[in-house]
Amino acid sequence: PFVVVIPVARTSGWQNQFGEVSALFERVKKDLAADETRLYLAGQSMGGHGAYEFASANPSLFAAVVPICGFVNRNKSRDSSELAKVASALAAVPTWAFHSADDAMVSVEHTDAIVEALREAGNGNVKYTRYETAPGLPG
Repeated sequence: PFVVVIPVARTSGWQNQFGEVSALFERVKKDLAADETRLYLAGQSMGGHGAYEFASANPSLFAAVVPICGFVNRNKSRDSSELAKVASALAAVPTWAFHSADDAMVSVEHTDAIVEALREAGNGNVKYTRYETAPGLPG
């Protein structure tokens, strides 16, 4: 069996809600007897941003991180100081990033940049699935 927890941000941005997210993970570990060596974090778009930020603030908590069309700094895809900070914190955390080159909301440059920064930080367990076109809905 497994448990999936999907928090939804009440406001734009995750940073102000990290305390609540931390409390949620503590509750899952305690009340549901979750295996603490098998906690995975995923998020899409703003949630992908939250995944990078929350995991970098709590790198020992997760077995892996899966950001989907995420970003570190929405305004600057190549902000080296922020990228280096996040990449350094996640240097030992397996990461599988996904992004589409034709993403109209979040430029694929954001994922290109963080994947490069993770590899430069010594993370040898980074996988990047970069689509040319986002997979469409069936039908």
